[in-house]
Amino acid sequence: MFFKRAGPGSETKARGKGRFIAADAFLRDKRLAMKDKVKDRMKNKMKNKKRARLTPFQKKVLKVVAGIPLGETRSYQWVAGKIGQPLAARAVGQALRRNPYPLIIPCHRVVRRDGSLGAYAGRYDNKKAALLALEREIKNDFAMGDKREK
Repeated sequence: MFFKRAGPGSETKARGKGRFIAADAFLRDKRLAMKDKVKDRMKNKMKNKKRARLTPFQKKVLKVVAGIPLGETRSYQWVAGKIGQPLAARAVGQALRRNPYPLIIPCHRVVRRDGSLGAYAGRYDNKKAALLALEREIKNDFAMGDKREK
């Protein structure tokens, strides 16, 4: 059995036109129900994120990391120095591990002092490298766009 999309004038073309229109309405209702369900789940997640209690130290770390430019990296020790605690590099790593806003605050831009990547989201699976490479591509594309406009 196949379904045709019901649209203007399709009623006269399709045999059993009521069946197609009913199927279209059914799919539309399912899609709207799914959309509502996803929206509710996102609201619940955001409520939980709002409840995420950050220590003053974690807030300082996340604020500094949020300022790291696109496609660039900084070391855990650099971040620790910026917040005024140069010996707290490991604590910076723990604060980033608990980052409640990974899409907004780019913790993947923080690397080890020797330049090696370390773990991202608790795993050594090259996600950090892939994200950094993508950011560098984006940065280069925008830089090339600026040169073309001049």
